Amino acid sequence: MITDAILSFFTSIASSILSPLYIVDVVVDLVTSIPIVTKFILFVAYVIPWNNLVPLLIIVMSLLGLRIIIALIKFIWHFIPVIGN
Repeated sequence: MITDAILSFFTSIASSILSPLYIVDVVVDLVTSIPIVTKFILFVAYVIPWNNLVPLLIIVMSLLGLRIIIALIKFIWHFIPVIGN
């Protein structure tokens, strides 16, 4: 109950930042055709508060992507020869 309250607090902050991303909806039909996997996913979705965790995971993944992009830019910038020295 305490973890749900903490995650709800972070979700309320993150939902204002990520409000344009609620348009995106991902559907996987292959998983629903396998009954054992479907039961497992329903159990996991029941136990873990996904509504609170998804915005936090999106923030973590976007920051990781930003770090990768910055590292690639620095890597490419290192190999550009300096003209005029």
